[in-house]
Order: sequence, then structure tokens, then C-alpha cells
Amino acid sequence: MSRGAPAWKSSDVAWRGGRRPYDLVREVIISFAIVLGLAVILAIVVASPDPQAVTLQQWATQSPKDFLGTTLREVTYTSLSAQYGPPYEPASQQTGNLQQIGFISPEKWVGVDFPLNTFQDYVAKPLGEVPGNPAGPALQQWEGASSSQQKTWANAYATALGQAPDTFSGNRYAVPAGGYGPLAAIMTTQYQLAVSGGLDNALRQNTDTQVWFNDDYTLAELYLGDSGNGGLGNVVKFGRQADASCLVPGQTAAPGQGCWYYNQAVTNTAPRYAGYLAGDTWGITNEVGNFPGAWWLVPYTVWYQFGWGANASFADLWAMIATALVSLPFLFLPWIPGLRDIPKLTRVYRIMWRDYYKLVEAEKSAGWGKHAS
Repeated sequence: MSRGAPAWKSSDVAWRGGRRPYDLVREVIISFAIVLGLAVILAIVVASPDPQAVTLQQWATQSPKDFLGTTLREVTYTSLSAQYGPPYEPASQQTGNLQQIGFISPEKWVGVDFPLNTFQDYVAKPLGEVPGNPAGPALQQWEGASSSQQKTWANAYATALGQAPDTFSGNRYAVPAGGYGPLAAIMTTQYQLAVSGGLDNALRQNTDTQVWFNDDYTLAELYLGDSGNGGLGNVVKFGRQADASCLVPGQTAAPGQGCWYYNQAVTNTAPRYAGYLAGDTWGITNEVGNFPGAWWLVPYTVWYQFGWGANASFADLWAMIATALVSLPFLFLPWIPGLRDIPKLTRVYRIMWRDYYKLVEAEKSAGWGKHAS
């Protein structure tokens, strides 16, 4: 303090207005209890619970034909994830459309940051971890064959699989004999690994050696997403019988069973069981379960319901850009004249601080509020 300056006095000493006790600890405890209670109640009433996670073991056991058909497409690089493009494969390898509007194409800019080889990652590597590697010679024979020979074997296996019964047969599935070379051993061993639960564990190991945990479900989810027709499972919920419209023609669902996982090819209109992640059905906002679902995602998913979002090949990119444009005013709200004045014009703050303003008015009426001279 400089010499000659007046001594500092606390403004609280001069305060002549009203006072009341305030217990911060009690307020924190009460607030926490109220919020916790509301969270539990709202979670019960309006939550959107997802069904139990689907496993590759369930898929292979309950829909072997679909599992083997999808696996064949992984081996021959003809599945969706094998031809998806960035971030899994180069853009030149993509069979669909890149997400691009003019020169704007983040998909192309980022490129491949998760290299994916469906045959190696889904089949060869997991089978290589099986004790004794019973499919080892068959894998070597397949990789050493010419592309034309591989195509001949694959076509023969696809024909035989099409003639196989769609039954549930435990850890073995009978595919009629045919001239499909090493695919007999590869597909049989892959199926047995799946129904034993080993394939789930093998694909869940993190592909990034710098990450310490082993619960990376990326490969397993992509594998399931490549499915061609849907699976079976017990999904009786809330007293409703499961919908079974995802079954292939001639396939019969077991009692109390229906579709139990989402895949790209299912066109079922019942959002609870399949197709519920499609953009034109409100996508991830819909989820599975009680109304209203993930309502906080509406500002993003609403763009899929009309215009470019519903029809264009670059719908995902458009939804992302539109969401960003709508969000910008909120980001720059303190600098936008008019919008920033809404609280002042509506005087909503007087409602939030009504106790304070009542106290001020009372003090004015009593002649308080002035510091002692």
C-alpha cells in the first residue's frame, strides 16, 4: 500500500442490508440427491436401452448359412467393408461413392488411417491363433493360388453353400462336398472358432499396439455389418413377439426368436428389430427401446429426412456440414448483436434471481442499501 493512501475497508463492514445463513455443503448434498433421483426416474421412464450386445458366436450358431456366406465374401474381398474405401482402404478401391461436395471431401483428405484386409484380419490372423493352426496348410494353399483359381473355388463353395440346409447344428455345419479346394478347411475351422467364442476374443484384441486395453470392437462390428440377410435370436421384449421379416425365403425362426442384429442389407421397417439405424428412419436417434430415444442427436439426424440428406450420395457429409452451420451461431453468441441481447430483453434473469431482487426491493423500501459515511 502506498504511503498516504486511505486505509482499505471491507465492503461487508459497511453493509447494512439483510443477511441469512448459507450452508454450501448442505446445498451441494441436496442438489446431488435431487439430480441423482431425477436421473434414475428419467432413465426408467424415457430411456432408450439398447439390446444386449450381439456376438459372433450367436451369429454363427443361430444363422450358420449367413455367417459362412459373409465369411466367404471377406475371404474374396467382395464384402462391404472390403470395398468401403477410406478410412479402411484407398479411395480407388471403393466401389460406392465418396462423401464429397465439390472440393470438400474430408474422407479423401484423411485417407486410410485404419488399414483393413478382410481376409487377413477376419480369417487368417484369428485362425493362426488356434492351437496347432489346423487351417494353416489350407491358408497357405489359398494365398499361393492364382486369382482365377481362387475365384473358381469361391464360386464352387458359394454354390454348395446355397444348397446347404439352413439349420442350427451346433459347432459343425454340413456344406455339400464340392471342388472348392482349401476353402473346405478354412470355412469349417472359421465356423468352429466362431461357435466356440474364440473368434469374438480374437477380433476384440486391439490392433493398435500402443493402446493397452483389448476391447476394440471395430473388426467385429464391421464383420457383422457385412452380413447379407440377418440372424436369429431371442428378442422378446416388453411383452412383444420378435419380428422375423429379416429371414431369408424358406427360413423358419425358432419359437420366440427373430432378428437380433442390424446389418446393411435388412430392409425391415420395424425400428425395434432391424433397419433402425437408417438415416431416413432417424438413425441413431431412434435407437432401440423407449420413446424418445437419443433426442439430443436430433440437430444432426434431422438433415437425413429431406433434400440432400435423404437422396444424395453425399448425405453424411451434408448432414455434418449442416449441423456445423447451425451450431456456429451458438458458438459466437456473445458477439452477435440481437441474439446476445435476448436475456436482457426478456429479463429472464429476474426470474432466476427473483429472491435477490425481492431482497433489494425490500431494502430500498426500508431505506437500506447505502454505505455508512
